Amino acid sequence: MFLHIVGVVGFLLAHGASVALTFQLRRERDPAKVGALIELSHSTTLSFYISTGLLLIGGIVAGFIGGWWSKGWIWVSLVLLVVAGVAMTVMAGPFYGKVAKAARIQASGGMPLPGQDLYVLLSSRRPLVIAGIGFGTLIVITYLMVLKPF
Repeated sequence: MFLHIVGVVGFLLAHGASVALTFQLRRERDPAKVGALIELSHSTTLSFYISTGLLLIGGIVAGFIGGWWSKGWIWVSLVLLVVAGVAMTVMAGPFYGKVAKAARIQASGGMPLPGQDLYVLLSSRRPLVIAGIGFGTLIVITYLMVLKPF
C-alpha cells in the first residue's frame, strides 16, 4: 500500500505541474513564453511515468495482499485509469504539439500556418476537456478506492 501511495503522490505532483501550466498557457500570449511553458511541462514527463509505474505496481501488489481482485471496484478503477490515460494522451499530445509548433513559428516572426494560429489554439476548450477527464477520473477512482462500494 505504501508504494501505491508514494506513486499516487508522485503522480499528482508531476501531473499537477502540467495541469497548472495548462491553465497558465490559456492566459499567455507571448509565443516564447508559451514555448517555455510547454518545455517545462515536458520536463515532468519522466517523473510522471516513474510515479505512474509505482502507482500501478503498488496497486497491483496491494490488490493481491488485500484479496481485492475478486471485487469489482478494483477492476473499474484500473480500467478507468487506463481509459482516461489513453484518452488524455490522444487528446493532449497532438494538440500541444500544434501549440508548440505554432509558438516556435510565431516566436521566430513567421506567419502562422492555416489552422495553427497560436492565439486560436490557446483559446481552445480542449485543455479544459482534458483536465475535466482527469479530475473526474481521479474523483471516481478515489471514491472507489476509499469506499470500495462493490
